[in-house]
Amino acid sequence: ETLGMCLDRASFDRVWNVSVQLLRRGYDTGSILTVDPMLDPKVARRGIRRYIYNRSSCARCGGVVRSWDISGRTCYACESGCQKQILGTNQTQETFSEKNSSVKIEAHTPFISHCAPIRADSRLDDHGPSALTIKEIRL
Repeated sequence: ETLGMCLDRASFDRVWNVSVQLLRRGYDTGSILTVDPMLDPKVARRGIRRYIYNRSSCARCGGVVRSWDISGRTCYACESGCQKQILGTNQTQETFSEKNSSVKIEAHTPFISHCAPIRADSRLDDHGPSALTIKEIRL
């Protein structure tokens, strides 16, 4: 919601430090993981590795996940605001939309990701049989 060049130093440092931690964890595990089992054991026990990536609802709070395109990349955010609370900003989705009227923000429809797979049983629990492949349904 805020351009990187508009962040104050403290906000930039918070974003930088979280980014470094996530990249380090991804390198160490060989996969992008945002759920830290030490910080969020309840979500981790459910086998969830990412809070919002390719999800229709946030694994942290259950809020609706919205997605939009920025320079050919899909961005995801929790509509209920749990990310804003963590990052310490008070801006709203409407603020982002007003500043970027050409950006289409919509509820995210999950897809079956081959590079960041979600276990079939988790997809079935979260979204029903429509989230499974034909091969998984036949098993």
